[in-house]
Amino acid sequence: MADDSLRTPYVPGDERNVPPNQNFAYDTTYHPEGVIRAEDFNLLASEINEVIGDSNQGNSSVLEGGFGYGSPVTIPIKQTDEIIRAAEWTSLLVAIDRVVQHQGTVSEMPDIVNVGDYVISYDDAQQGMIAVMEYVRANRFELSPAKSLTTVGGTMLTESRTRPWTDQINLEFEFAFNNFDEMRHYFNTGSKILLEFEKSGGTPDGTVYYDTPYEQNYFYTHEYNAIWQERLEDIGRIVISADRVYRELGDSFGTITLGSGFYGIMSGGVTAWREIYRVVGDYDNGQDVVRVYARLNTIPASAYTIQFKVEFISEPGETYSDGLLTVYVDHTTSVDTNAPSPSPTVNLMTALDEAEPDVITPP
Repeated sequence: MADDSLRTPYVPGDERNVPPNQNFAYDTTYHPEGVIRAEDFNLLASEINEVIGDSNQGNSSVLEGGFGYGSPVTIPIKQTDEIIRAAEWTSLLVAIDRVVQHQGTVSEMPDIVNVGDYVISYDDAQQGMIAVMEYVRANRFELSPAKSLTTVGGTMLTESRTRPWTDQINLEFEFAFNNFDEMRHYFNTGSKILLEFEKSGGTPDGTVYYDTPYEQNYFYTHEYNAIWQERLEDIGRIVISADRVYRELGDSFGTITLGSGFYGIMSGGVTAWREIYRVVGDYDNGQDVVRVYARLNTIPASAYTIQFKVEFISEPGETYSDGLLTVYVDHTTSVDTNAPSPSPTVNLMTALDEAEPDVITPP
């Protein structure tokens, strides 16, 4: 076999030496010891470039905008009459392997190509290039623990409330980027936004407080401090990724009401709040509710922030909660030098400790 000659094009009508045990994707295109066609090399290069680069700027669909890590390093496309050299095939393998390492999903890759080697692309279900390419594209949102960093303890935002509340309190914050595509790259590279809640302290259960000096109306804890503490522990951690909303830790308490993640949040193309999680409980005939909403700051393609609202709602009427309520916001992000995640800025929009209109002051 000549140097760098890997396969030659099949001539229609020529049935030369195609082994019966090989299942080429283009059965009548190649025969052993032939060269690889530029159009097939370009197909593989374009598919991996779509993952590592960005050919879908401004697209909000998970099937198109969901491709693109934003890396400027891509595989050059060949002219149709060019011969594919061993070094070029190797550069393609290296690019694919970098994505494999980023995702941590494929254990084996085809071997690096040397001059004079056969290239097996279409006939091995486990190591063939087509199978590997399909796998890394399907798992493009995966992020290997070895290539990731997870902040803890509310590094991105810690917001606490020490005021008592009787009905509903809200927290609003946003993850801000320089532009829409940078926000896409953040999620496409496998980044995730993490929310956790904590309640501690407070007055003993059953303590009675009055909202006026004339004692016309009263509020009592009615075990609500203990209930909130138990509830928030059960929720665990809420995770928002590119294509999923799910829970970790805790007892998987509550309901994911919009499970399709960042791309699902903007799939409607509107800026109204979209509920992504809720929990409703009935304790001693009282309702406690936690709801989490998300939205973009404006229409997709022009948006540059993803905003969140968390509602803590007690039973209207004779209820009272105090002590310390804390929300921790963290994230998991890619630190892969070949596909790093953009760095967001987290801004507080509505503080958790802002007083509700009818807040009461204990005597």
